[in-house]
Amino acid sequence: MKIDADGYDLRTWFGRTKISHQQIEGFELSQFLHRKLIMVRLKKGKELEDDTERSIPLPCAFGRPIEEVLKLLEAHLNKAPKAKNSSKRS
Repeated sequence: MKIDADGYDLRTWFGRTKISHQQIEGFELSQFLHRKLIMVRLKKGKELEDDTERSIPLPCAFGRPIEEVLKLLEAHLNKAPKAKNSSKRS
């Protein structure tokens, strides 16, 4: 997983998921097959018409305790709106 100014970029065996900071409402723990799983809660917007697609699972904790990964994700979530570059430098 890579966290940068653009958002979160998760590469797994099954593909790649990119989520911008502005799309994320928050993170939560969920129980799946007797294991804890981190879920990314997305903000409702143009892309999300109904609530069925508002959560994306993060399938891996990268060998770390799940609570530690959750704290790291929450600490790096930038909820500030992305600045528009309206002025150009000469």
